[in-house]
Amino acid sequence: PHPDDEAIGTGGIIQKALQAKAHVKIACLTNGDNNELAFIVYEKRLTFRKGEFLHMGEVRAKETIKAMEFLGVPREDIIFLGYPDFGTMRILTEYWGKTKPYQSWLTRVSKVSYPDAMTIGAPYVGESIVADIKKVLSDFKPTKIFVSHPADFNPDHRSLYLFTKIALWDLEGELHPVLFPYLIHYKNWPLPRGFHPKENLIPPANLMNKIAWQANFLSNDDIEIKHLAIQKHHSQYISSPGYLLTFIRSPELF
Repeated sequence: PHPDDEAIGTGGIIQKALQAKAHVKIACLTNGDNNELAFIVYEKRLTFRKGEFLHMGEVRAKETIKAMEFLGVPREDIIFLGYPDFGTMRILTEYWGKTKPYQSWLTRVSKVSYPDAMTIGAPYVGESIVADIKKVLSDFKPTKIFVSHPADFNPDHRSLYLFTKIALWDLEGELHPVLFPYLIHYKNWPLPRGFHPKENLIPPANLMNKIAWQANFLSNDDIEIKHLAIQKHHSQYISSPGYLLTFIRSPELF
């Protein structure tokens, strides 16, 4: 859903996939340009200019490239769709058909505006997102998809799961991948917060027995490499280090 989720949620399974000679592709729904706190901490100044937030989205995309190249994913296997951070759930529920496209609150644009995005100029409507996700899936033909969880508290995380399901319904005669949703944002989870690499990551208590969880256990080396990859997301690491550090432990849960 955002640059850094790929490292936080799947930094360990990416390592194992590459070690097994699997082909891995990363696709970011948004560029994470709606994080005001991260902008202030990273740039050390306030701004209200739309171009500045687009700049922040470009910074975050470059951080994902650095993190994934560090793990071994080449640049050509990293895709940015460029849709509005904190706006994709609104698009999913309200912006379809002959409607005026959604306008992002901070960037104040209503179309994909990043020069490295897959479909530059695509309007912020549901059809655009589905079309782009379908193209990614049709071109790559994945056997496994690791995607944000529908129980996640962040609306972009929920919407990406739902947009992915819509795309897969349209492609059900062509593709039959297995989905592995991962959870990032959930109330009072995970605990304890901060850097505790020896602590086990366990599911939230009220989801423990409602969902069938699978665990990807990480070695100490896997955990350290994931730690270094997450640090490549410098703008997020310096603005909320305690939260990001919380996920540097084993196992990864799907």
